[in-house]
Amino acid sequence: MFRPDELPTTVTLDGRLLYLNTDWRDIKHCIKILSDDKLSDAVKANACLQIFVDNYMDIADGQNAIEALYNFIDCGEPPANSKGMPKEMDWDIDFSAIISDMNKVAGREIRREPYVHWFEFVAWYHAIGEGNLTYRVNIRRKLQKRDKLTPDESDWVRRNPEKAFLRDHIDDDEDDDD
Repeated sequence: MFRPDELPTTVTLDGRLLYLNTDWRDIKHCIKILSDDKLSDAVKANACLQIFVDNYMDIADGQNAIEALYNFIDCGEPPANSKGMPKEMDWDIDFSAIISDMNKVAGREIRREPYVHWFEFVAWYHAIGEGNLTYRVNIRRKLQKRDKLTPDESDWVRRNPEKAFLRDHIDDDEDDDD
């Protein structure tokens, strides 16, 4: 549906042109909603489509629109098969590490940009090399495998247990620091 070599802002579904909200903040918000186990699938779909599609009332088939959203989140690439894989990263818990590493890649503070297309945001994310995020992910991998941590890693885990051990979901009463 979407091509990874373009920066789409519209999609034609069921003969209707839909205008998409493609800024990374909108898509990150959709991902947070989709990850909320407390919401029904219908509520998740409705909330995400209202965020994702500017002319939401023009959607003819909600299922086609949700499939378009998932395809957009995956930047037009086939989804990776992650069934059975332990969770290594959380957009909310790791946001400060993600954004600091992405700022290095982008060469600027991307939160100040009024608009960054999701595909561009994901490209910066994929360009993260060694940094804050990979440090956290490597510690989590070691913890999952029960490998020995370095003294610095053990100290980080001791000081940051809420970041070292990912939970399945975020409590509603936690503050969003982005």
